Formats: sequence, structure tokens, C-alpha cells
Amino acid sequence: AWIDISKEDTKMIKKFFKMVRKIASVDLPIEEPIRYMSMKTKWQFIKDFVRTFPYYTKGMKISCEEYAAKFKHPALRNAIVNIQPGEGNLYSMMYCYATVACGNGGIPTGGSKTVIDNMVDKFLSLKGKIRYESEVTKIEVNDNKVSGYRLESGELVEADYYIACCDSCYTMINLLDNKYQHKKIMKRYLDPAKHPAPSCVFINYVVDASIKLPIPYIFNITPFKLATKLINHLNIRNFNYDNTQIRNGKSVLQVLIDQDSNDYSWWQELYKLKAEYLSFKEKIAQKVRDLIVKQVPSYKDKIDILDVATPITFNRYTNASRGSFMSFLFNKRKGVIMTNGKLKGLKNFLLSGQYVQTPGGMPLALASGKYSATYIKKMAKVRG
Repeated sequence: AWIDISKEDTKMIKKFFKMVRKIASVDLPIEEPIRYMSMKTKWQFIKDFVRTFPYYTKGMKISCEEYAAKFKHPALRNAIVNIQPGEGNLYSMMYCYATVACGNGGIPTGGSKTVIDNMVDKFLSLKGKIRYESEVTKIEVNDNKVSGYRLESGELVEADYYIACCDSCYTMINLLDNKYQHKKIMKRYLDPAKHPAPSCVFINYVVDASIKLPIPYIFNITPFKLATKLINHLNIRNFNYDNTQIRNGKSVLQVLIDQDSNDYSWWQELYKLKAEYLSFKEKIAQKVRDLIVKQVPSYKDKIDILDVATPITFNRYTNASRGSFMSFLFNKRKGVIMTNGKLKGLKNFLLSGQYVQTPGGMPLALASGKYSATYIKKMAKVRG
């Protein structure tokens, strides 16, 4: 299909898809950490990685913008630059594309809620307990060992081993009083200019579900500035592809506008003037709605603002450092970060989830959780 769009880019297109196919051929083992894999599994992973290493190194050292410039057709350049949010490098773009292209990146019916409900059901079936609306305000430590999680109510929740899956910077600085640090992770948090974390302005609209669009639907716009970013395109997604997401002939249309941790200070200053902050959210939602209607006239009088989230929103609801919704972007400066989540000097505690892996996201969070379970079994000397 790409060659049909631009035959003059045939050579570059073939090179690009050769890299994508190689990356898609690697089956990442997520059942357990590499150090605990069987020799057969470990050896297969090493062979696969060596086979794709040239494409990994090439992709890590070039930005999507630099690579897109090698293509002549503007549609292909736009696809390469805008297929993922944020300013990730070529490798992260190819990995996302390969995941979808090989059939391993589909969307479950019901969306993320389906995945979450399945996880909750599994956890409860294993006799787990969930405490909703019970924010942890402090991690109590005695003799370099966690003795409990202090809840907002004052209650102390005690266990043998502890895992923190929330934002790792918030965990280390706020919950552990900055007494125990993971130097590799903290170094990135302390240098957002070099290691940006993705954030966004996330706008939701209620629309007529009968209007069909490609998924996602990306179009260029007259650029406007938002915080430190120049926004030159919109990426919209109508959830009417899933019948479970349609109510009374209506569905939700989402727009994700790129921001990152370097924009957070701008939003913090705006938030100090609460009335202006709320007014700005309304204005940006109206501006984007007008741009959507201009691009898709059939939405006229059939699109209403539902909700607007900003980097401040992500911080308020989840304590996400600098309003990020994932860990760190891949870029030309630094790439993968992987850790077992252990903090030096703390005996029975692990950081886990998407905030200890790059670039984050639900699949990596699930893998991290499985790894944490393995590490605890080893610490507790549990077999099987």
C-alpha cells in the first residue's frame, strides 16, 4: 500500500519494512526475568536480539523526523512522524508499528476496562483483597525494612513483602522521604530536558456514532502553540468501532495533543490561577472541536465537549511526576531502561509497573508485575 502511494519511495519503503519485519519476528519473553529463564529460552532470545541488533542501533540513533525526511511523499513522512505520540525515536515507532502489523497489538472489545476487569477477577480469585479509595501517604520503614503502608485514614497495612506500582519518582521522594533511591531511574527524572516523559492534553467529545472514520485519523492543521510545543496535526479516534462503546447512538471521540515533562512547569503556572486554567481548558477544547468540524464537516452540530485532561490532571489523579502518563520516551540520547525494581538498602520492597521500564504502557506493566512476583518468590525462597 505504501508503494502504491509513492512509487518514487520504493527503495526506502522496502528498507523500512525489512526493519519492521525483523523487529516483529522477535518474541519477547515476558514470563520471567532474563536471569531466571531456562537456557533454551535465554539462548533463543539472545539469537533473536542479535539478529535485529543492527536495526535496533540504527533506530535508537535517529529521530522519526530525521528518518521521515528521507522519504519524498508528504503522506509517508507524516505517517512516520505522527504514528506515535511524542518525540520518540525511530526504533520506538517501528516497534509500535511492528506490534500492530504482526497482529499482536489489537484492541480488546471493551477497551482497557476489559483487561483491567480480567486482572481484578484473577486477583480476587487468588484470595487477593483490593482497598479502593485508600491512598497510601507514607511507606513506614524500620531497620531498612518496610513495616507497612500508612493509609490516608491512618491505618497501617502490613505484609511480608511490598510492591509499589505507582509513579516511581513519587514513591521514592514522597512515600519514602527520599531516603532510598534507584539512581538510574532518578537520574532521568532529574533531567527532563534530556529524558522527557510523555504527557498530553486529552480531550474527549460525545459524537454521533454513525459517522465512520479511519482509526486513528490524523490530519494536519494550521500550527498553534500549546505550552512549549508547536502543534501541527491532530490525531483523533472515534470509539464507534466497538459496539460496547456506543450508547444511544453516541460514542466518544478522543484527541491526544502531545505534551511532555518539559511542559509541566507551564501548566503549573497556569493552574495557580484556577479560573484562568479552567477557562483555558474550555477554550482549547472549543478550538480543537472547530478544527475537527472543519476537517470532517459531517460532525457539525454532532460533537459536544465531554472532558479535558491536562498534565495537571494526570498529576492530581495519580501523583504522576510532571504529569506523565508513561515512563520515559526513547530518544537519541538514551534508550532502554530495565531494572529489577530493588532499592539499595531496602530489603523487602520492589518498584514495579510501567514506571520502571521504558517506554512504559500496559503490556510492560504486566510484564513487570510478573517479574516482581518472581523476585519475591526468590527472596522468600519459595519454589515453583
